[in-house]
Amino acid sequence: MPALPPSDSTGDSIAALSAAVDLHRRGKLREAMFGYKALIDANPRNAAALHLFGVGLLQMGDAHNAVQRIRAAIDVDPGPAEPWANLGLALDACARPEAAANALKEAAKRAPRDPAVWANLAGIELDLGRRDEAEASARQ
Repeated sequence: MPALPPSDSTGDSIAALSAAVDLHRRGKLREAMFGYKALIDANPRNAAALHLFGVGLLQMGDAHNAVQRIRAAIDVDPGPAEPWANLGLALDACARPEAAANALKEAAKRAPRDPAVWANLAGIELDLGRRDEAEASARQ
């Protein structure tokens, strides 16, 4: 998972985000979550920390709260594709396939060459019975 640019550009927050992302990548999710939470407590508009905290919640099986955190990240910075893609996965985990497809379409607009986004969108479209759309997404 690539790190997103932090919303708070201070050196300390960049270092703290890097440390939390490193823990996350090494499978130390619980420790990473403490790091993300500390960043959010210091700056509730830190889009990267909000997003990655949401990803951690999703990985821990808390899709409902993951949706809330990832949406908060998107509210702060709607530009990057990765939060939209992860929002789609979280919404799908909440059994909201239509909303998941819409979020993944937003991700695809922002990262049209990302095969994972298109594959996830194709899977959800197939679940929704949209065979033609699923095939078109799978071919991207």
